[in-house]
Amino acid sequence: MRAPIIGAPRRLCAGTFAAAWRRATFGPSSAVHPTQPSETEIRSRALPITRIEHVAFNVAQPVEHAAWYVQHLGMRVARHGGGPTEIHFLADAAGATVLEFYGNPAAAVPDYAAMHPMQMHVAFAADDPDAEAARLQAAGATPEDTTDLPDGSRLVMLRDPWGVPVQLVRRTRPLLDG
Repeated sequence: MRAPIIGAPRRLCAGTFAAAWRRATFGPSSAVHPTQPSETEIRSRALPITRIEHVAFNVAQPVEHAAWYVQHLGMRVARHGGGPTEIHFLADAAGATVLEFYGNPAAAVPDYAAMHPMQMHVAFAADDPDAEAARLQAAGATPEDTTDLPDGSRLVMLRDPWGVPVQLVRRTRPLLDG
């Protein structure tokens, strides 16, 4: 049995527990999410991890995979490791996000084509996701689904030629401001 939060009743509903945990962990806060500290709290403490450096995909054909993302999704090769794993680090057009494609025989290549796109996907911002989807389909992508959100955002899900889910997103409000 876990020790109760000091000063909290023994039986807590999920919302009360989350609020109590947040207060116990971060102190009083006006954070939007129970696990999200406020801006003041974030700035007042040193964090050992500051940002995501890259997201990696073990794939069967890393050279071809990287070339497709460069040619059709506007990415650029930031670094190429070569060797038996043919590591390719690809940067997005803004130079803010890096994807790594490599082929490591020591680990099984996931069956991306069998995964539901909501298990994992790579999302790209697109001003016209429908036109971009048509262009990518002409380059070998396959369509999956299109969703219009209540706020007017549009999400178009495809799979690259190897089955990796790729989402094209036009949001009415960016995920991050600035």
